Amino acid sequence: MVAIIFGIQGVGKSSIVNGALANVSREEDFRLLQWGKRTFEITMQKNIIRTGDYKTLANYQLKSEDTDRGVAIVITEQGENVIYAKDEACVQNARDEMRNLDVKTQKMIQDEVANSYIQEISANPNLHYLIETHAALKTQQGYLPGLTPEFMQKAKPDVYIIIEASAEQILARRMNDKNRKREHDKTLKDVQINLDTTRFYTSNFAVSTHSPMCIVENKDNGQDAAIKELTRILKTF
Repeated sequence: MVAIIFGIQGVGKSSIVNGALANVSREEDFRLLQWGKRTFEITMQKNIIRTGDYKTLANYQLKSEDTDRGVAIVITEQGENVIYAKDEACVQNARDEMRNLDVKTQKMIQDEVANSYIQEISANPNLHYLIETHAALKTQQGYLPGLTPEFMQKAKPDVYIIIEASAEQILARRMNDKNRKREHDKTLKDVQINLDTTRFYTSNFAVSTHSPMCIVENKDNGQDAAIKELTRILKTF
């Protein structure tokens, strides 16, 4: 079984997924794959995230910079988008800058992540996979679908699950989270558009693979109920 679990930033997706995993029988048969974590690893491997001072480059164009967090995106002489972290302590901050890379670079990274997961699933077909990711990636060039056509064709997801909450609740949670930089949805309208786009993209993914789509609500003070519902869904597969 391959289950894709979507949820926009601040909805509490990871907590719900981890809670459901703890409840599922034969837990050893389940493997959690976090698309964002693998994206970060591949971005590091490909030297798209670098440590040091971008000003040492001979020729570059500064695309954006956050001096407080010690990260910057530059366009190199070869036209590549590269994230610079001032030092090792700032490398984790670079994760929040990946969405600001140009779409061409993000597509390349997506393909790398998709291929690595396809290989992993093919090598261990008897396991159950929960893939935690985003249906719609908000980039500076518009919303980018979170899954590639090749991945859906080869991985053949059995179910798509969206973890949701109201726009008001999500915005409040983001404002209270001081550990992450989440500035791309600054109003309730922005958050609602992100929620709507997630549903729209997910429904299209489900149609393309003829798989069911489920929605789990994670209301304030309702985490236990959300974990219970996600557990129930997973057990049906």
